[in-house]
Amino acid sequence: MTTPITIVQSAALEKAFSVPARLKIMSTLFVREEIDFSDMAGLLQLTRGNLSVHMKTLEELGYVSVKKAFIDNKPKTTYTITRQGRTHFRSYVTMLETIISPVR
Repeated sequence: MTTPITIVQSAALEKAFSVPARLKIMSTLFVREEIDFSDMAGLLQLTRGNLSVHMKTLEELGYVSVKKAFIDNKPKTTYTITRQGRTHFRSYVTMLETIISPVR
C-alpha cells in the first residue's frame, strides 16, 4: 500500500515529471531499467541536446544514474533508474491516477 504524499512532495514530483520528455524518459526506464543514450534518443524521438538536458536534471535529482564507458574506442553512455527514481515515479503515477479516477 502506498502512503499518501504531502503537498510539498506532490509539487516536487510535479516539477520533476510533468515535462513530457521526462515523463517519457522515466516511463521507459521504469520498464526497461537500463538504456543507452542513442537508443533512448531514437526511441523517444528527442534530439541529443534535449535528451541530454533532461537526463542531467533527472540525474541531479537522484532519479537516474549514468554509466560512461568506451566500446571500441567510442563513448557509450548508459542510464539506469535508481531506487529513489522508481519510488518517486511510482508515487507520481499514483497521484495522477487519483486525480483522474473520478473522470473515468
